[in-house]
Amino acid sequence: MSTKNKVILMIVLIVVAIAAGILVAKRYIGYLNSTHYISYEKRTSSIVDEVNDRLLQDYISKKGDTLVIFWASWCPSCIKERDDINTFMQNNPKIPTIIVSHDKTLEELQSYLTQNNLKWQVIFDKDKIIRKSIDSESTGIPACFLLDKNGKLLDKHVGVLTADEMNQFYHMTLEK
Repeated sequence: MSTKNKVILMIVLIVVAIAAGILVAKRYIGYLNSTHYISYEKRTSSIVDEVNDRLLQDYISKKGDTLVIFWASWCPSCIKERDDINTFMQNNPKIPTIIVSHDKTLEELQSYLTQNNLKWQVIFDKDKIIRKSIDSESTGIPACFLLDKNGKLLDKHVGVLTADEMNQFYHMTLEK
C-alpha cells in the first residue's frame, strides 16, 4: 500500500471515529437531559429504592411542574387519601406525579401496592433524604409539594387532599 493510500485510510478512520464519538455523546447527553418519569397510562407499579439527595432530579418533569406526594402505607390519613391520589393520577395522566414513600420496609410498600393494585411510581425513602432536600423543616404526611422543572419548591400542603384539591393545588389555586 502506498503512502498516499495509507494517509487517506488514516483520515477516513479518524473521521469515522469522530462521527461515532459525536453520535455517542449526543445519545448520552440526551439521556442525561431526559426524565425517568413514566406517565400514568404507560406504567405498572414501580419502586426506586436507591435514594440520594439528587435522585428526585432524575424524575421530575423537565417540561413543567411536578407534584411530589409524601406518603406511607402505615399512615391512616395517607390511606384515606389513597383513592384520591389514584383518581387524580387517572384523570390527569399528563401531570407528572411522584409518590415518595416513608414506609418502614420495602416489603411493606411492595405488598401494599400489589394488594391495592396501584400503578404508582414510588421512591422508597425511609430515611427521608428527599424530603430533607426539598424542605428540611417539614415532617408531616401526607404532604404534597409542587416543584418546578429545576426542582425548586413552588408550594406545599401538609394534610389530606381530595383529587379536586390536588388538581387545584397543581394549578396553584388552592386556598391556603
